[in-house]
Amino acid sequence: MNDRSDGTSERGPGLRTAAGDKDLPGYGALLASAAGTAMATVCALGLFSIERLVGGVWSVAAIVLAGLACAVLARSFADMTHVLPSGAGPLAFIARTLGKSASLIVVMPYLLLMLLLVGVESMIVGELLAMLCPIPVELGAVVFIVGTWGTCRAGIRIGYMAQSVSTWALVLLIVGLAIVLIVETAASGQLGARLWTPAPDPSAFVAAVGQALFLFMGFELVSCQVTVARDKRDVSRALQGSVLVLAVFYAAFSVTLSVMPGGALPTSVDTVFVPQILIAEQSSGIETVLLVTVACLAASFSSFNGGLLALSRFAQALSVQGALPRTLGTMNPRTLLPTHALDLLLVLSLVFTALVYAFDLYRAVLLASAVAVAIMYAVIAISRRRPPFATTPSPWGDRIGLGLGLVFVLLAVGVLVDAGPWLLSTASILVFVYGAATWSARRLHQRTRQRHGERRHEPNPST
Repeated sequence: MNDRSDGTSERGPGLRTAAGDKDLPGYGALLASAAGTAMATVCALGLFSIERLVGGVWSVAAIVLAGLACAVLARSFADMTHVLPSGAGPLAFIARTLGKSASLIVVMPYLLLMLLLVGVESMIVGELLAMLCPIPVELGAVVFIVGTWGTCRAGIRIGYMAQSVSTWALVLLIVGLAIVLIVETAASGQLGARLWTPAPDPSAFVAAVGQALFLFMGFELVSCQVTVARDKRDVSRALQGSVLVLAVFYAAFSVTLSVMPGGALPTSVDTVFVPQILIAEQSSGIETVLLVTVACLAASFSSFNGGLLALSRFAQALSVQGALPRTLGTMNPRTLLPTHALDLLLVLSLVFTALVYAFDLYRAVLLASAVAVAIMYAVIAISRRRPPFATTPSPWGDRIGLGLGLVFVLLAVGVLVDAGPWLLSTASILVFVYGAATWSARRLHQRTRQRHGERRHEPNPST
């Protein structure tokens, strides 16, 4: 694979020679990767928070609005991927329109927060494993991280196969349980009363839509797989299809939370790790609880595995640009993955998990992630209307891009305004990730200037 200095990539003939088309992911595998990366167990906490914020049909409306915005973004990502097929995905798109430094400042916080979310996710898995077998929560978290990393590192074919199985098993199980609980509530005559709750304050609804964006976070990372896909058109289809899958899944889950008896849910998001278990307990006995536990483990694996597949290519692109050591860009010809980048992600995941656990950052990480993803989506919406992605000048297109970008910024502000007691910790995380991104951007800019200066002072061979 040949990588350009701006983070874009072209798939050379060596990739097909090493693997063959049958080993490269098609539409089904890419759709599972896009949906599975976003469909983490930790998203249940986000859904629970939205339910407590607005409740009932308003929770579903917030998810639908966030889904519509992401559907527009999915189309933008698809168009940008077609114009600029790149393993760096959003990093390359923003770099091409606003420059490398701006790209790092926008995208790097998003990537760091994804790793912090791994910390939240792994602690949830630790709790689940502790329910199934007598092991410490911390040990279960480490086993999950190392096990998922090992599966991903084994190769692209194994990673995508495991991704597909775990994602679709999760969708079928959770949606099936949701349908059962909804039917039971309707039979008791309580469905309408539990769904039609009083209208929330406008600020609370804006915050709910902003938090709902977090639920879709990660679907766009499938754009990074365009360099290993059988056909880049499959990536475009997977981007748009995954938003529909996620919207249906989260809407069903939200309705399930709304129709549960009032005493079945705790009053604070910090008092429960896995709301899915509560849903299972309402629908059936211990067998269903065990089944849902397994499904939650599958969701966590699917999300982390999909994140590793995409984030390793981000690290590879950054190494090509000079922002990270060159060794991280080395591609393993057998597994078709940058294994050194995967090793770095393993270390960072373990470190960030320890930070989340030590400082109790669960809720703050969710809120900070919602802010960072809204900001990145805003910049993508604006970049889509700039060359080379906008082939013809269009004042209306510019206004649409700017308007959509402002909507995402408004949602980010809404999340912060409604952060309540978690505002300080959320702001601290945002200062950390954007500070690290700014430092990296300055370092990259200095190295770029240094290389250009060395080239100017090189002797001209023609003389």
